[in-house]
This record gives sequence, structure tokens and C-alpha cells, in this order.
Amino acid sequence: MIKSVSMNNKNVVQSFRFFLPKKDEQVIDLANKVFNFLTGLKAIDPTLFSRWYEQAHSEKKAKEKAVLLNAKYLESIIHAEWDNKFPHLGCTFNLWSGKDDDTENCQVSFNIGKTTDNVNIKNVITLSFPFKKDLHLKDETKISAIKTLIKNVWNPSLIEVE
Repeated sequence: MIKSVSMNNKNVVQSFRFFLPKKDEQVIDLANKVFNFLTGLKAIDPTLFSRWYEQAHSEKKAKEKAVLLNAKYLESIIHAEWDNKFPHLGCTFNLWSGKDDDTENCQVSFNIGKTTDNVNIKNVITLSFPFKKDLHLKDETKISAIKTLIKNVWNPSLIEVE
């Protein structure tokens, strides 16, 4: 059962945070889900979600790390970020949209592949929208499409809308 929780009453949506069940999954399966999620977002709103970059220590370095939207490339990111010393802790990586104006940037944080019994460590993905109001005024059609995409790709146990 998927629960959806709205965390605010404003006329804007700042982010989606969704929690995934802990289960053993192959890296290629996770990469395919990331690919399907990113391409689904692009189909919903190409203005916001057309391009992604791996986060780095500086904007210049990040702009050198454009994400190729294919499962093999995404698999390489997941492999590179996987905690090999503690494989039950999975991987964590962040992507951002790389717009020239920071108020127009989106970000998506992936904490996935975790199978630890520790209840405090969760598989969670956060999709954050830009700060510029006219880019994220609540649009029920897009919000609904993003929720459907999340449910279809990730099958989360909980979706929080903030």
C-alpha cells in the first residue's frame, strides 16, 4: 500500500520525497529504474528535467560530468558510488539540472540499494524543485503525473509532498 502525505498547504510544491522498501536488487535493475525515472520526468516537463549533471565540488567540475541518459552510464554511477566495504549500505548520489540561474535548478538525491536491518537507514529518493516560484507553482496535472511516475517506477511505501 502506498501512502501519500502532503507536508504543506502552500500553492507550491518544493519537493517529493519517497521511501522504498529494502530488498536485494541488482545494480543493473536499479540503473534501469533511475533511467526510467529520469526519462519519465523529462517527458513530463522537458524544461525542468531535460539535462542532468553529477554533483561535484564546484559548478565547473559538475558541468564536466553531464549524465548520459542510458542505463549503462547510470549503472557506472551506481557502481562508482556503491559502498563496497559495507555493501548492505548501497549507494548515494546526487544529480542536478545545471541551469545557469540557481533559482531554476532541480536536484534529485538517490539513496538506494540499502538492505541493512538498521531501521534508521532508509532507501529514499528526493526530487527538489527550483526556488523560482513561477517554475513550481502547484500544477495538479504535473504533480499527478510525477506521483504516477514514482509509483510505477519505484513502488514506494510512502510519498511525501512538501
